[in-house]
Amino acid sequence: MAEQGVEQESAEAFDGPVGALMRAHDWSRSVLGPIEGWPCSLRSYVTMILRLPTPAIIFWGTDQIQLYNDGYATIMGPRHPKYLAAPYRDCWPDTYPTIHPWMERVLAGEVIEVEDTLFTLTRHGFNEEAYFTFSFSPLRDDHGEIAGVLQPVVEVTGRVLGERRVRTLRALAPAAEPGVEAVRRVCEALDANAYDVPFSLLYLDGEAGLALAARSGIGAGQVPAAVPDAAARAFAGNAAVAIEAPAAVLGAVHVGPWDEPTRSAIALPVRRGDADAPLGAIVLGISPRLRFDDSYREFFEAIAREVAANLAAEQARLARLDAERVRRDLEEFFMQTPAPLAILTGPEHRFALSNRSYVDLVGVEVEGKRVVDMYGSAEVVAPFLPILDRVYRSGEPFVGREMPFRRPRKDGGADDLLLNLSYTPVRRRDGVVTGVLVFAYDITREVAARRHAESLASKLETAVRARDEFLGIASHELRTPLTALKLQLQLGRRALARADAPGRATPALLDALLKQADRLSRLVEDMLDISRIHAGKLVLEVAPADLSELVSDVVGRFRSQLEAVGSPVRLDLAPGLGGEWDVYRVEQAITNVVTNAIRHAPGTAIEVSTERSGDRAVLVVRDHGPGIAPPDRERIFMRFERAAGKDVSGLGLGLFIAREILEGHGGSIRADEAAGGGARFVIELPLAKLAA
Repeated sequence: MAEQGVEQESAEAFDGPVGALMRAHDWSRSVLGPIEGWPCSLRSYVTMILRLPTPAIIFWGTDQIQLYNDGYATIMGPRHPKYLAAPYRDCWPDTYPTIHPWMERVLAGEVIEVEDTLFTLTRHGFNEEAYFTFSFSPLRDDHGEIAGVLQPVVEVTGRVLGERRVRTLRALAPAAEPGVEAVRRVCEALDANAYDVPFSLLYLDGEAGLALAARSGIGAGQVPAAVPDAAARAFAGNAAVAIEAPAAVLGAVHVGPWDEPTRSAIALPVRRGDADAPLGAIVLGISPRLRFDDSYREFFEAIAREVAANLAAEQARLARLDAERVRRDLEEFFMQTPAPLAILTGPEHRFALSNRSYVDLVGVEVEGKRVVDMYGSAEVVAPFLPILDRVYRSGEPFVGREMPFRRPRKDGGADDLLLNLSYTPVRRRDGVVTGVLVFAYDITREVAARRHAESLASKLETAVRARDEFLGIASHELRTPLTALKLQLQLGRRALARADAPGRATPALLDALLKQADRLSRLVEDMLDISRIHAGKLVLEVAPADLSELVSDVVGRFRSQLEAVGSPVRLDLAPGLGGEWDVYRVEQAITNVVTNAIRHAPGTAIEVSTERSGDRAVLVVRDHGPGIAPPDRERIFMRFERAAGKDVSGLGLGLFIAREILEGHGGSIRADEAAGGGARFVIELPLAKLAA
């Protein structure tokens, strides 16, 4: 009868939409048979994956029957729910020749990990390019034999797309050395990323107006009139123009690497910044297997900026290489070039000539002034004066990158810019230096964009590292109680086989099994709490309660464990500390703090006290262990974090969950060092307001 109760509970534990489908499924037609006849291990595995917040699937038996959770149902796409409880071969005939050998290796005891694998999903109503990292691990039945395979899945689409797009932007960045012309570099860079940019058309403004200068992924005769028309509108309006009608984009022409043709595009002005006049326009095809979200749009806008930077950099390079022409027609060059240029003469660096771009850059008229006088004070230009002196005296050019420049405004404020500067000596025919040619390039926006991308990459790296550390810890922590459960079951089976053993062995065996089951349950509940907190679904059901009574109940439950590790408890509980709290959650928070003290300070006394402080109830848990280093006192309350150098079990979730629970009640928790050594945790909760 007891066994039947466990089976019934296991079936009801199949949570979520997919779990409901499993309960309703007619298993009599399956090789697995009814759920109540499944191995206990299989029901446990299914219950576990149904509660996981990430996609996971189990392949069980020789037919590799598929059992998966809600997250994996999204990956299944139109195959769900048809292939729930179906053999893997029937569901995925195209990948079976590749995956089946992996399955055979896993069923032989091997663990296989696969990173950044492409899946085609239909979660947004179309075939979507998505990438996942997953592993195959063996699952054992009730007899300890490998009977199935577990495949947890983590989506890494954002990272894969981000890295791919960063590579494209790097390839588009202006070359540090003279070489391939800008339009050719643009074509090569975009042609290398046809998944994000199925085709591109670059139109540049010239003497005859807007003209096609470069293209990738599309033939010259395949471009309908609507595309250059959209480019002209984007250039004239200095704003993006969407091209969404399939017939208006490419008609019946198939463009792109996917089976589906490209059916939408966008035309963008080619400019370095929003306030700059465009140099032309670029039309970029949009992948039919990606949503055109904010990050996709930002990537296209970055392409347009990098193309503009390429063009500007090439213009500057050609200007330097054509020095003879500059000397013959210097004034005309200065008046027409879009790059900020100026000529300084003599040792006092007086402006002999400057173009409008330079005047716009520095914000004041400079003709005839000395550099030191251009703002009425030498403070703004003081960092540049020694460099100009050195170039003038030595005849050696100077190139400065990302140099800060604080440009005063007429309203009394200032703009903080970053400039790339080039100071080149101007010589007479006899080689004597007579002045300095100044080329200034405003890279403020580019540097901000680069730093933003670097920050995002750093955050992504941190998130991936935290994920990997958590998976490592979680696999170890879950494996330990599972291994112990398996061992106790094996010992119990042997004991029950002996005629004289059952009466003596059963209670101790059940105690050992319950202990490990409780440990496994706590680990799973911690992970589920993290999922609820992240989803904002941690609901508090408040009721009147007394803090001292809750503390007394929690400590009472730990008496045997405290005695086992030699940690006496000293209680000093104040009466009358009532409040409106969720009793279960507050007890959970107190339990996590007490458990933390037991783990980190076994064999030492633990002091627990409560008191009233104004309108707050205060709980202090103090141990006499090694204490917590100052840098760790805030970090230990973060997810998956544990104090440095602490070799203890656990997922690093307990204190994070405790803080979330307490802050949800309007309370708080902090850690500091106790007088005389050890750790001291202070919990505060709001007391109930007295009736008027």
